[in-house]
Amino acid sequence: MEEQYIIESHHLKKYFKEKVALENINIKIHKGEFYGIFGKNGAGKSTLFKIILGLISSSEGVLKINDHLSIGYMPENIALYDHLSVHDNIQVTALSAGYDVSEEKMKDILEKVNLPSRTLAKNLSLGMKRRLQLAMATMCKPVDLLILDEPTNGMDVNSVLWLKDFLLQMKKKGITILVCSHSLNVLEQLIDHYYILVDGHIVKDEDWHNELHNQYILTINDDMNEKDISLIKNHFSIVKQEDDKLIIHSDKKLLDISRFIIENHLPVEDIDKEHESLEDIFLESVVEHD
Repeated sequence: MEEQYIIESHHLKKYFKEKVALENINIKIHKGEFYGIFGKNGAGKSTLFKIILGLISSSEGVLKINDHLSIGYMPENIALYDHLSVHDNIQVTALSAGYDVSEEKMKDILEKVNLPSRTLAKNLSLGMKRRLQLAMATMCKPVDLLILDEPTNGMDVNSVLWLKDFLLQMKKKGITILVCSHSLNVLEQLIDHYYILVDGHIVKDEDWHNELHNQYILTINDDMNEKDISLIKNHFSIVKQEDDKLIIHSDKKLLDISRFIIENHLPVEDIDKEHESLEDIFLESVVEHD
């Protein structure tokens, strides 16, 4: 049986006069999965999103999108009604999409994004404006597909953590998500698949299994005893022990694991990630094709 996709493109191209913005773009988007679209500024990410949204047309190629697909979109640039309150920004967005947000629903939305109802949009901080944009993109109508263009721009650490949890909840609801962002360390815990664009070309098109990228290889020496192993087990999950190698699983960063080893005087000669991080893969791809 042929696989079904909610979005599928074949040899998509986009030219702006003589400039090639996208060349031979082939993507397949499954329902309910989380996709990362990565690339440097000018790589073609926003152009691809605009074609999917129908804001611009492609120059060549075919783009198939499921009928009756409800799309929520959060652009890179702040796009709010500055003279209206948070409440009215959300209500106007809903009404323009043919929906009316009840006061009970409005209260629920404002609690989720932690925003004051009557504050004017122009008086919000940059991070709060991004949260309002997200509410307008996702909560004013039923959404099947969420497209986010650099959603972490202007967000502080707490807002980024909030966004990460929010997107995880969206994913659990079966909403398909497409995100382009420079915050690869945030997204690598969420995405199922990623595309890397360089100069309008897809140079990487891969599934992502985050659990494999949280594994570290410890090279141990003969001084490692059962007490040391027990200490490691209390702080990390041991995946495998083989000869002088100990493979552990941890959400901690390499620096934190190294610090733990040093502070506890563990007989570990070397530590390395078993698989590359998303950021490493991205940088290698960009350097290779630049």
